[in-house]
Amino acid sequence: MFVAFSMTPGTATAVSAVFGSTTLGIEIPTGQSLARVVVSNSSTAPELRPSISGQRTVSDPVVVMAAGEAGQSNVSWLSSPAKISITFHGDGVDTQLAQMYTYVDDQLQPLVTVIVDNGDGTFTAVAQTNAMSMYFVGAPGVDAPTNHTR
Repeated sequence: MFVAFSMTPGTATAVSAVFGSTTLGIEIPTGQSLARVVVSNSSTAPELRPSISGQRTVSDPVVVMAAGEAGQSNVSWLSSPAKISITFHGDGVDTQLAQMYTYVDDQLQPLVTVIVDNGDGTFTAVAQTNAMSMYFVGAPGVDAPTNHTR
């Protein structure tokens, strides 16, 4: 499933979409030559790196793609960072150690992540990135070792 949002190139735009139990928000900053943002869910969750012991995927993975103005190809890197937010359920995981991940140059990359407690059993991971890619949230189980650093 995918959702496409049209936008006026150069203007700031905020959009959100719900995929299963995951809500994705994206804020595109002013000055980007984008005409459309497309978000979709991914059919398979990526595996977390083995070096992140005890981590598991806690959000449905979502893909964000951006298209340039008419006649331009897809944009994979923004000149200014976009704000990505993913809301997830916190059952059975250490939500304060949750982290958003993306792929850059086919490599899994952790993003500097702020976790917000929504007060209803859900949490929102917020990060900034220049990449238009796949995003998901990983977190250690409550019984996992806590040597993870952000």
